Amino acid sequence: MSHQLLHQEQNKWQKLTSLLRDDVGLNKQCAMVNSHALSINRWLVSNLLVFLLQYVGLMLTTLTPQMMPVYFSTGIACAFVFMRGYQITPGIWLGTFVAYFLQHASVWVAISCAMLFTLQPIILLAI
Repeated sequence: MSHQLLHQEQNKWQKLTSLLRDDVGLNKQCAMVNSHALSINRWLVSNLLVFLLQYVGLMLTTLTPQMMPVYFSTGIACAFVFMRGYQITPGIWLGTFVAYFLQHASVWVAISCAMLFTLQPIILLAI
């Protein structure tokens, strides 16, 4: 009886390995699609987090007429660039731009602040 069980388990294992060998192309394609979806999700989450922190920082600076941001998002942006590399910088730029634009800054001010906040972690990583 135990010999039959062992034989059945070996047959199951052989079937499974043959299925995996046959579908290597399918597995690679699924892994690539999952990897792409994961990178898009990471980019969106980082973009949203930078935006929220930048927006909260700008909301806290309403005591003065000038825009003097509290730099919550700079630390997060630096951490994202350290952990994930330079491919995360478009998310940092977009989140910062939208936060400044929603705070009624002009387009040029929003673009320049977004460039500044994007360059900070890049320069810090290069040093």
